[in-house]
Order: sequence, then structure tokens, then C-alpha cells
Amino acid sequence: MQAVPEATNEIPIVQELLRLVDIRKSVVTADALHCQKETATIIVERGADYVLSVKKNQSTLWHSAEDYFGRLIGEMGITVSEAHSVEKAHGQWIEVRRCRLVGDVGWFDPHGQWSGLAGVAQVVYERRRGESVKKRYRYVLTSLTNASTVLGCLRGHWGIENSQHWRLDVFYREDDSRVRVGNGAQNLAMLRRMSLSVLKRDKDAPAGIQTRRKKAGWDAAYRERLLAIAHIL
Repeated sequence: MQAVPEATNEIPIVQELLRLVDIRKSVVTADALHCQKETATIIVERGADYVLSVKKNQSTLWHSAEDYFGRLIGEMGITVSEAHSVEKAHGQWIEVRRCRLVGDVGWFDPHGQWSGLAGVAQVVYERRRGESVKKRYRYVLTSLTNASTVLGCLRGHWGIENSQHWRLDVFYREDDSRVRVGNGAQNLAMLRRMSLSVLKRDKDAPAGIQTRRKKAGWDAAYRERLLAIAHIL
């Protein structure tokens, strides 16, 4: 965990972490904030692949990809790698994800400014319930060449992020925290994540995370068991 100084933003901090961490033979996924040429270069130089999302506020990148997939691909008959997944979401929603990956990137990056760029992908998310259909699009820059692999990386990225953030908000009320003085916010954030990690490692507990957390506060024996599981004792 790395704090972001007030005078800067996440981009240089993440780039520095990528230089320090061993990411060889892994795939780095990141939100649109980190869809940067320098970030892609660092990842490739460190021996890894990347899947970087593009957002609409990155207008040049977004509109180039949108125009290509919306118009040119049909006219030019370009071959794409395709993959899809179907699963039941919350309630009665059925979520369908489709990924189309184009390996010809000369149209997008004619001067080779994106290190290792091997494909541009369009990912379509559909949520269906009865006659209702909600659809949204995402575009991705990647050093990978297989649509199924890209789709799997995106699912893993959002699955981890949503799961952790949801638990931290619901069980620890992290979004309601007003600690702002000194290193208080950073220290509490680290403690919450450590606590959540320990609770998740207790595979034999029949109760959920919230119940385990409360029990750890009431029951010294259970608290010692969690610490032992985490190899802290």
C-alpha cells in the first residue's frame, strides 16, 4: 500500500511501484487513469503484459477506438479475436460480456508510441432482465493477442476491486471515515485491509465476514486463532 502525496496524483506513484515490484510474466490491469504511454513502457520493460482501460474523457483514444469498431471494421472486413461470457448477476439479471480484439494496431498507433501494443479491444457489457437490456461499452489497449485472455483479466480486475471495496465500505464503513490528520487515514486503511485479509483466511468459520469481525472483538480465543492463522503470533 502506497500513499499518494497531496501535491501529486496516482500516476507517478504507480509507475514507481511498477519499477520496484517483480511483475515478470504477469498481466497488469489498470483503470483509465493509468492508460499512459510511459506506464505501458515500464510494464513491458519489466517483462509483463498490460490491459489498460480507456475512458471517454480520454477523447482522442476513445473516439479513435469507437469509430474504428463502429464503422471501419464492418467496411474493411478485418479479422478479430472474439470471446464472450454469460453469468447470472444480482437478482434476476443475466450479464453478458463480449470482447472483440483487433491485432492490427497501425491505424491506432502509426508511430509506435505505445510500447508492446498488440491489440485494441472493444468490450460490451449487457445486463438483461426480461425485456430490459442495459448496455455499456469499454475500450482497452493491450499487449495481449487473445480476446478470451483479455476478458478474463478484466473480470478478475473488477471482481477483486469490487469485492474488496464493497466489504470495506459495508463491514468497516470506510467511506464514512473522516480521519484526515497526519498519517491517520493511511494507517487506518492499512489496518482495515490487514484485518479483512486475516478474516478471509479463516476458511473453517461457518459465519460471514461481519460476524467473524464482531466475534474477534468479543472472543479473545477466536482473536488468537485468527492471529495464528495469519502467522502473526
